[in-house]
Amino acid sequence: DIIRQLANFFRDLAGVPKTGLSIERCRQSLSTRNYGVRTPAITRIAGSITLGMDVGEAIKQALRGSRNWMLLVSFKLLIDAIEYGGASPTVLDLLARFVSEIVSVNEELRRRLRAFMAIPYVGAMLLSATSIILLGLLAQAAITVLGPSHAAPTTVGGLTVRLAITPRDLFLISVAAAIGSAINSWIMGIMSGKLRDQTILSGFLHALLLAIISAAVSAISFNLYVAPIIAR
Repeated sequence: DIIRQLANFFRDLAGVPKTGLSIERCRQSLSTRNYGVRTPAITRIAGSITLGMDVGEAIKQALRGSRNWMLLVSFKLLIDAIEYGGASPTVLDLLARFVSEIVSVNEELRRRLRAFMAIPYVGAMLLSATSIILLGLLAQAAITVLGPSHAAPTTVGGLTVRLAITPRDLFLISVAAAIGSAINSWIMGIMSGKLRDQTILSGFLHALLLAIISAAVSAISFNLYVAPIIAR
């Protein structure tokens, strides 16, 4: 919403000077309009200009603490346009078109990547389920689960050996596989969220959701394929 409202603000900013108002009057005029979460910042800029503060300094004070790189870069270009370009309608119109094009590219990128966001979720579920299911099938088909003091004779390379796996060992292996799947899902979530929204916060949100889904799928697969073997 910040980026979308930013484009609207710059379009309005480029249109108001064409009426003959100065850049200071333009700011005061724009402060009465609604630009979403950026409205308080625009109002602070207009108030600082009214008190006699320099336009560039007013913008820097109002945007202090903001971490949105697109917002900071756009207003830095605006400060340069005011200080070195004279805030002429032509310069402001070029800046407004530049910001609008960047916003359009970001929106198009997010729209195209939205369909690919299902891939990490499907991959996390498949990875979590197949790890536990494969472990259960191997334990059921190739290894006899016995007590700690028993073992099943097995021929390996012409030698007779005894393989033994206890229910506790099988449980620990399942837990290790589930933890590994959750870690992998966490990494996939960070990468997919950062790629889609270009923010680390979005990456952590997707990572947390994928880790929860991975843990739930691992628990369901364990109850269906491993728990019956341990209960024997």
